[in-house]
Amino acid sequence: GKWVTIRTCLSICPEHCAQRGCQDPSCLDLHVCRFYFLSECNFKGNACRFGHDLQSPHNVRALRYHLLNGLTDDQIGALLRLCRSEATLPRVCKFYCAGGKGCSKQVNCQDLHLCKFFILGSCSFENKCKRSHNIGDQQVVNILRTYGLNGRAEDELNGMYSGGATAMQPDKNYSQGHPSEVLPHAGSSPKKIPVKQSPNSKKGLDKEGDKMKMSSIICVHALVDQCKFGEKCLKVHSSKPYQWQYEGQDGEWISVPDQANDELQKKYVLPSNADCRDCPFASSKVRLVTTPSSSRSVSKFATEWIWYWKDEWGNWNEYGIARGGLDKADISSKDIEDAYAEDTPFRSFSTQRFKYKIDLQKMVQRNLIEDTERPVSRRPRLPGVGDQMVSSHSESSHIPSHWDKIEVGSGTYTFVEVDRGSPEWSTLSNKFRKTMPNERVREIVRIQNEELWEAFSWKKKWMQKDLTDVNEKLLFHGTRKEYVDAIAQQGFDWRISGLSVGTKFGKGSYFARDASYSKNYTDSRQLFLVRVLVGDTVQGHPNYVKPPMKSSPGGKAYNSCVNDPSNPAIYVIFEHAQTYPEYLITY
Repeated sequence: GKWVTIRTCLSICPEHCAQRGCQDPSCLDLHVCRFYFLSECNFKGNACRFGHDLQSPHNVRALRYHLLNGLTDDQIGALLRLCRSEATLPRVCKFYCAGGKGCSKQVNCQDLHLCKFFILGSCSFENKCKRSHNIGDQQVVNILRTYGLNGRAEDELNGMYSGGATAMQPDKNYSQGHPSEVLPHAGSSPKKIPVKQSPNSKKGLDKEGDKMKMSSIICVHALVDQCKFGEKCLKVHSSKPYQWQYEGQDGEWISVPDQANDELQKKYVLPSNADCRDCPFASSKVRLVTTPSSSRSVSKFATEWIWYWKDEWGNWNEYGIARGGLDKADISSKDIEDAYAEDTPFRSFSTQRFKYKIDLQKMVQRNLIEDTERPVSRRPRLPGVGDQMVSSHSESSHIPSHWDKIEVGSGTYTFVEVDRGSPEWSTLSNKFRKTMPNERVREIVRIQNEELWEAFSWKKKWMQKDLTDVNEKLLFHGTRKEYVDAIAQQGFDWRISGLSVGTKFGKGSYFARDASYSKNYTDSRQLFLVRVLVGDTVQGHPNYVKPPMKSSPGGKAYNSCVNDPSNPAIYVIFEHAQTYPEYLITY
C-alpha cells in the first residue's frame, strides 16, 4: 500500500529533558525520555528519571490536546521520529564550531562535531572547510544512532535542521507497516493539525495571550464578575460556561463571536455531529473550552457531560437509559464521567445479557462476550437542559456538622469567626503555638466554601477506594496577603500562590507540619490551616509534576511527595482537590 505521512505539532518537551526540568505547568508537550521513544533507553521503567509512561495525567492531557490519545508507545515513537523538533534532534557542539582549542570532550562529547553551516546545508567553504562535513565519522554516527537517525541521508539531515521538512520519510524499521499503525483512524478524514513553528515559542505565562493560549478551563467565578485572582487568573474568562476558540497565526487562541459560539455549541452537543468542519473557522484548529465538569464541581455553572455509544444502526444512545428494546447499562453518564475525571483508562459495566469495557482513551466500548467494538462519545449538555446537574451533588454532599448553618447555601465562600472559648479554638491555637510559642493568636476564622468542600469530599471518597487510610492531616500554608481571598474562593494554585516556595520537592502546592516553617512564606501575620489528603507519600524531586508510580506490578501513583519519608515535615500536593483551606489564623 501507499504511505500516508502525518504531520503533528506534538513533541517531547525540551525543558523536561534539561537538568532543571519543565517549569511551565501548562506545557502541552510530552514529559518523557526522548531516547526511549527515539532509539533505546539504558534505564528500565521507573529507573529513568525522565519517565517512559505515556499514561501519566500530564501526557494523557497532551495526547488528548493533540488528538493522538489511543496510540501505542510504538506509534507515538514513529510519529516523534517522523516529525522532529528541538528535543528530538541532537545539538551541534558550539565549542567544536567556535574554533580555538575546540571541544575538550572530543569523542565523548554528546553533541555533534560537525560544521553548523554544513548541517544547515549552507556552508560556502565546502571541501575547504576546517570543520567536519563527514556524517560517517564515528562520533557523529554514535550520536545519530542514539537519536534514531542512523542511516539518514545528508539531505534529510539538512532538511531537519533547516526547518524545511518537519515530516521525514518513514523509518526503515517501519517500511513494511500499514498507515493505520501510525494514523489514529485509518481511512477517516485527516485532521488539520498545524506544524509547530518553533519549539521555543512558549515563554511561560507572562503575557495575557499566553494565558489564553494555555488555559483550557473557564473560570466559574468570572462568569459573575467575582474572580479574586483577577488579571492573574490562569483560567479563561468568558461570559458563558462554554467558549469556542480557533487558533490564530501566532498560536494564540481567539474566541469566536457570541452568535457563532452558540451555534457551534448547539451542533456539538449532538453526538451525531462528528465534528465542526462546517464552521466558518474550519481552516484553523478549533477547540471548546468549558467550565469544570459537574463530576468535580458543584458550581451551578459546571458543565454536565453526557456519554453515548453508537449502535449497529448508527444511532447514539445515552448510557443508563433504556431505549427501543436495547438492554439498559448498569452505569450512567455520571459514573463514566467520574472515572474519566480521574484519568482512569477503563470502565467496566454490564447489561442484562453482556459485559462490556469502555476504553476511555480510545473512546470505544468492547463487548467482552462477542468481542465487538462500538464508538463512544462524550458531549456537553446544553445549559438549560436537565436542571438536575447540581442537585445530584447536593444530595450526596456532607457539610460538616460544626459549620454555621446560616451561611450554608449562600453559593459562595464565607469567613466564620471561631469562638475564642470553644474547644475548636483551643485545638487550633494549641497546634499553632506548638512551634510558635511566643506568638499570640489574635483571630481564627473558619472558611466555609461548599464548592471546594464538595470537591475535597469527592476526592476523599475516590481515594478511599484504593487506600485503607487516606492519611488526612491539618497542615500550614503561608502565602502573600493578596492571594488570601482567592485561595478561600478557588483553592490552591501553586503557579500563583506558591511561587515563593520553589520546587525543591516537586512542582506543586507546599504544606508544612509546623507553623514556624510556613511563616517564612507570608508577607502578613496570617497562615492557612489546611485539611490535606496526604495518602501514600514518596520522596520528592524538583522535576516531579506529579507523584511517581509505585514500583509494584500494576501499582498506581503515590498521592503526594515529602521532604523526608522517615520524618516528613513538608508535603507537596499536585491536585488541588486533595486540599481544603479550612482555617485562616491571624497572629
